[in-house]
Amino acid sequence: MNSSVQQAIDLVKELYHVNICPLETDEHILQFTEHYHFHSAQNAITYENISKLIHEFPVQTIYLTDALTINYIIFYLKNTPVLMGPFCSMLLSSQDARTIIYRNHINDMTIQEYFSYYNSYPILNENQALHIVDSLHNIINHEVIYNVRKITGFTIHSIDDTTDDAKRNHELELLEKRYSYEQRFISDIEHGNANRAILNLHNMQADVQYLKRIGTTLENEKIGAAITRTTARLAAMNAGLPIFLIDQISRNNTIITSHAGSIDEILQAKESMIREFCNAIRDHKNNQYNAVIQSILYYFEHNYYKNINLLELSEELGLSKNYIISEFKKATGITPTAYLRNIRLKHASILLSGTNLSVQEVAEAVGIIDSNYFIKLFKKEYGVTPYLYKKRLC
Repeated sequence: MNSSVQQAIDLVKELYHVNICPLETDEHILQFTEHYHFHSAQNAITYENISKLIHEFPVQTIYLTDALTINYIIFYLKNTPVLMGPFCSMLLSSQDARTIIYRNHINDMTIQEYFSYYNSYPILNENQALHIVDSLHNIINHEVIYNVRKITGFTIHSIDDTTDDAKRNHELELLEKRYSYEQRFISDIEHGNANRAILNLHNMQADVQYLKRIGTTLENEKIGAAITRTTARLAAMNAGLPIFLIDQISRNNTIITSHAGSIDEILQAKESMIREFCNAIRDHKNNQYNAVIQSILYYFEHNYYKNINLLELSEELGLSKNYIISEFKKATGITPTAYLRNIRLKHASILLSGTNLSVQEVAEAVGIIDSNYFIKLFKKEYGVTPYLYKKRLC
């Protein structure tokens, strides 16, 4: 191989951490397929089929996706055939993995095994991958006019192919169906029906699979979560839920979603948010508490482990601290401080019985920094010290 080509390959491999190998001889092809052919379902990367692609498309760039949604790009650097990959172009949810395994009739691989294999390769979206190919050509000063073809299961189509009228009409029908599900989703949240809202959320997500096929990127899912969050917020406003409470539920979901490391975490966070909105709306409609009290109760339940300052909370609500204490006591029979203390002790009892945390760690986990004060409060509430409480349950 030309030394300049090899140097370019080595440089890009170091920068992007993706495998790039020349396929100059049959032995090179055999070595690649023997190393990366993980499962029999991956017939796209057998020795015979890789050889066939190299010989049948000598001047084209091939974007190849195998049955397990692993990607490879076959292209030429000057006169040398080169293969970049394996790499993944998207992240998968558990449902995506199940779909892939079921679609390929795979009975000898679990979802966990599939994820372990899939996640061993770098993530590069299509544009990034083709940019790397461009970079290689630029490094060796090799001008090339792209003629990229995508191959999935050896069905070949141009990267610039447009949809026909039938396909376009089908997509319009799916969009109309999704709009219908979205309207039901909004109505279900307004009525506090969490199970039906989540069902219609699943229907909406299923009906955009044709747009993203299988899989997505983590950033796309976070954008999707933001859209769902906005829709749920509007539905909650229509239901008359207090703005402060809407902001609290929405803010919690934003934080969880922004830190999510997988698609499943984002999907679970969306469902949890929907349940919280629906529960809050039902409580609101039952008129158990007014908007201010309901907002404070939610805030305490979801932030009890923090250093809560009642003055700061009153300023955020735009009300005086004394007014909040007075109204809270009228509604619940106890002061906000006492109510918060009860929540903290309840969660502390759960941690003492269900974890190996020390008393000090439990105290800190529920927002009480002084362990001696925590012991005093706990004994007053439960009649025994946290140590004895934990010992009796062990």
